[in-house]
Amino acid sequence: MNAHGGTGKSLLALKMAMHIAIGKDILGASTNREKVAYLSLEDPSEILRSRIYRIMRDMIKNDFNCIDNIKERLMIIDRYGIPTLIAERKDENIRDTETTISLIDQLLTYNIKCLFVDTLIRTHNLNENNNAHMGTLLAKYEKIAKEAGCAVILLHHLPKGNENKAYAARGASAITDNARSSMLLDKVSIRSASALKDDSMLEAATEKRLIKVTHTKHNYSKQHPDQYFEISEDGTPKEIIPKADETAIIKRRYSELYHWYSTKWRKELIVEDNIKSHYQSFRPSKGIGHRRYFVALRWAIENGYAEKVKAPKGESKNPRAEYFKLKPIKM
Repeated sequence: MNAHGGTGKSLLALKMAMHIAIGKDILGASTNREKVAYLSLEDPSEILRSRIYRIMRDMIKNDFNCIDNIKERLMIIDRYGIPTLIAERKDENIRDTETTISLIDQLLTYNIKCLFVDTLIRTHNLNENNNAHMGTLLAKYEKIAKEAGCAVILLHHLPKGNENKAYAARGASAITDNARSSMLLDKVSIRSASALKDDSMLEAATEKRLIKVTHTKHNYSKQHPDQYFEISEDGTPKEIIPKADETAIIKRRYSELYHWYSTKWRKELIVEDNIKSHYQSFRPSKGIGHRRYFVALRWAIENGYAEKVKAPKGESKNPRAEYFKLKPIKM
């Protein structure tokens, strides 16, 4: 994750970690409920705790039980002000450190499946502009990922004044070349926000709170479209979809839902529990979460494409289950 200082990469990374811990979608991608570690090297404990509190306060509005899930699955490794080198240079040789070994042991002991490192620069004393050095450093993180069996997400800075947006990252090109996936975070200008034709996004851009997420590289998945989030007034990162794109996305998800309903489900009625249980069989990409299909179903109800009906007698033990007949939609 590459961004200038103050853009919000730490906020977004923390929210991503917390969503992974409870299995909640984020930025249009589905997550598994897994244990996550956040290695904090750049921010004081007080700032870190404040950010977690603000994000959690926003999350419990929809799910109070998420507090327990986050406590169980999110590990904060607070190393602010403490040297934490993953690779160090001694006598022109680059070596592993005791930190690397102990980190792998800790990840294995607690069955951590995703590690966030905030930030990359704090984990080495190498020459950041040297491709050989940075290639070796990234290899150390590959070792951690392989031996601990977890994904590693590195937070990194952009160079000042750099306009090469495709592969923007401070230092040697090996940092982005050796990473398997890369995201660029950048504040959206008022001019760019105007083109989105969304008043709320224009307001956020005017107040310098609107952030664009550009997926610049993905070796193991298809290319993702640009996405946006805003830093709300209470300091919480919230995903936001341009209104011009939102209806098209909703229609697409409903078409996928209807195709599954009419060709594979082959039953007269559908209930939301069916979507949650079976959405993996009809979504076109692993990156799409089931909540997007719930939103599409609600849109279809409002626009007359899904008819709410009474539950068949004895069909469901859940008195709050809602049943629907679906109709095809013209794109």
